[in-house]
Amino acid sequence: MKVLKQEKALLLAKMKNKESKRQYMKDYLDLDSEITRAEMEIVKQQDKRKQWKKDFERSKHNYIPLIFEILKQLAIKGRLSSPLKNFRYCLLYTSRAHETSL
Repeated sequence: MKVLKQEKALLLAKMKNKESKRQYMKDYLDLDSEITRAEMEIVKQQDKRKQWKKDFERSKHNYIPLIFEILKQLAIKGRLSSPLKNFRYCLLYTSRAHETSL
């Protein structure tokens, strides 16, 4: 009878040890997934900040002198009339389409 009680006590101790190991592994996996989630969130925030910086730099830059220079060079080379005709045609076509839809 005493032997059975000792074996039972040993088995219970082993079970508790295994349960504590399982709990440890579960906690470890939960912690690992939480760390991974946090790292992914950090990467997302860094990407967002990079995009904001890029957008800020674009909005800060003045493109008007560049556009005027391109138009001036096109006019000097004699290539400005064709795009202007296409632009006028598009304006005319869209205004007519708008009038007919009303």
